[in-house]
Amino acid sequence: MTIPGQVITSKQRIILAAHAIIDETGIIGLRMQDVADKADVSVPLIHKYFGDRNGLLAQVLGDKFEENDLARFQRFDDYFSALEKPTIRDLVVMFAFPLTDHSKMRRWTRMQILAASVEIPVLRERLSSLQVNTHRALVEFIDRAQLAINDGEIRASSDALAMIVETYSMGAIMTDLHTEAGLEIPAEDFRKIIQGMLESAFSPALPPSLD
Repeated sequence: MTIPGQVITSKQRIILAAHAIIDETGIIGLRMQDVADKADVSVPLIHKYFGDRNGLLAQVLGDKFEENDLARFQRFDDYFSALEKPTIRDLVVMFAFPLTDHSKMRRWTRMQILAASVEIPVLRERLSSLQVNTHRALVEFIDRAQLAINDGEIRASSDALAMIVETYSMGAIMTDLHTEAGLEIPAEDFRKIIQGMLESAFSPALPPSLD
């Protein structure tokens, strides 16, 4: 993000130009000459900063991936932190739901970036690092949530719950395909099942059987 009136460097112009072109034409449509023209720089200068097209994609797509995750995480962290007496039902907001256009576009953008990383090792390396950081932040949030909901107790593995949240978010792409084919499942049905799962995970451990 740039501030009005701020002087940006040639490297920043290249990144902004690449972002704009990808938004307009997609990942496959990114050409170094187009980026150079839009940023008003030379192609050799792009090579100087990023090495090659893959290096530029690693920077730009990694930025998009990170912004996507951080924005989503910040939204539900702010929401939950503002609650005076949070409940398990309030945690359901962590999960993506079908039939939400904004969530759908975010998921498909992530899928495109992940697909591109198959052919771009440097991008895959950056995504792996970003995902580790996101996972750690999510685990810390779930720890705080459990302490707030369970009267100061952590009853479930926050690490495992974070993995479930992350896996479910990407798996919702399959639901997107279902809805496009005409199969729609009410979001409330998803909420009930997810809330039941969380309630079970947060319940006090049952005493061992005496049998």
